[in-house]
Amino acid sequence: MVSRAKWIPLAAKLQRLGMSVETILYPEAHHGFDAPNSPLRFRPDVYNPRAPGERGAHVGTHERARLLAIADTKQFLDQQLAR
Repeated sequence: MVSRAKWIPLAAKLQRLGMSVETILYPEAHHGFDAPNSPLRFRPDVYNPRAPGERGAHVGTHERARLLAIADTKQFLDQQLAR
């Protein structure tokens, strides 16, 4: 996973090079939301600075977000390749 602190300079560098950078959030989707057929479960062992005790995260498929992410990625790539 790329931390936010590392992502922001990377995004800025790509934009300076003329590349398009887009972040899309999928509400209610958890880590691993795009992995097909992965049951939703809680992982108490995962580091999470926003959780109590900095531990715990939900992981698993979120089918609606998964399908939206696939469509959004295809649309983004089509737009970029058409340039």
